Amino acid sequence: MSVVNPARITGVAQSQLQRNQTDQQDSLVSAIFYSRQRPETWVPPTPAQRHLRALTRQRDDRIQARSQHQHRLRATSDLVIRASLAAVLTTRETQLTAIDEPIQAHLAAHTELQTSVQLLTAIVRIGTVTAIQLAAEF
Repeated sequence: MSVVNPARITGVAQSQLQRNQTDQQDSLVSAIFYSRQRPETWVPPTPAQRHLRALTRQRDDRIQARSQHQHRLRATSDLVIRASLAAVLTTRETQLTAIDEPIQAHLAAHTELQTSVQLLTAIVRIGTVTAIQLAAEF
């Protein structure tokens, strides 16, 4: 099974000058596309990759929440609200640093993910955080 952008198959239909759309024509166009293009077979993510994806997405959510609170803190001059937001930001920072430990532990436990991250960081301008996210998502 392959996951293909439908626009690619539509392009094949247009190249065949097909304007009508029926199930029979759709199956013929799909068969033509798959016989010519031979797209890669889709491989579902491993359980380890799905867990890493969940961890990195949680980290991204925490970064976004921290950023929102930082913007609110800059936007207000009320001392009570500033104190409250400062306390929330402290908690957000603690949560953000706490998520990094499970990510590193998960990478250490799964050599295939660790290898992917090492290969990605060998590419110029790809840092560790970006490499971890790429390994989690792809």
